[in-house]
Amino acid sequence: MCLLLICVTVIMKTPQPAPKFILNNPDGKSRGHILLIHGSAPFDMDGLIPGTTEKDRYGNFPFFRLLAEHLASKGWTVYRYSKPGVGKTEINTAEYAKTDLPRTVAQIQSILGEIPDDAAPKIIFAWSEGTLAATQLDIKKISGMIFLGGISTNIAGVVKWQGGPGKEELLRTLSEMKPTEMLGSDRPAKRLLDEIHLRDNWQYLQAHQQLKMLVLHGSADREVPVSEVRIWEKELGQARVNTEIGEDLDHRFSDPKKSPPNLAHLFISIDSWLDENWPVN
Repeated sequence: MCLLLICVTVIMKTPQPAPKFILNNPDGKSRGHILLIHGSAPFDMDGLIPGTTEKDRYGNFPFFRLLAEHLASKGWTVYRYSKPGVGKTEINTAEYAKTDLPRTVAQIQSILGEIPDDAAPKIIFAWSEGTLAATQLDIKKISGMIFLGGISTNIAGVVKWQGGPGKEELLRTLSEMKPTEMLGSDRPAKRLLDEIHLRDNWQYLQAHQQLKMLVLHGSADREVPVSEVRIWEKELGQARVNTEIGEDLDHRFSDPKKSPPNLAHLFISIDSWLDENWPVN
């Protein structure tokens, strides 16, 4: 898989239908609601990519299931979903290739609409490219956002940082492709084109003064430059944005030298921020 433009081969077939989303519920009274938003690849609700091998550092580890189980153990109701066309064991290429940005946002927004309209806090956790979709949602009733390895500017700059072409060349290339033509296994051309046409991502959050934000980024992140963190701070202000750069941690805020990944750093940072802003009653 590839989070942006670095890809591995994935076997894609016709999947079994998946539920709209699943819940991880706490044992007792819920402290609030947390929706998990995927990065760019064809992830299922566990954070797995069907068809990947044990050597794939992103697609073969149940990142979202483990995160959801941890948050539920701390009293939160957690919502997670599979991307369109992604089943438990296989990927429907034709269906997944339709996941441009509007369809991606519509899927997530429909899940947000299922969250009870109560007084409990509503939190969005978005990873990597998912931070671009998160800012396009109707977030007037969202209390907080947790961005991991997120993009604060425009994805074109991130692609160039990865060693890809500049924005103008990238736009020319994408304009010559069919909308559903895949860029590796991660995304259709139309989705990347949609994302390039967005404003810098931080701008979409300027007006949402109610939002509390936690931005986490590993200093050893190979997918998104750590410099993106400073843009959040500069443009939105340190009073609104809590940031943490994990020394020698990767795109998942884990130690890249350890396998399987150890999510302890991520869990500690999220728990601390949640407890500070929404203490246990």
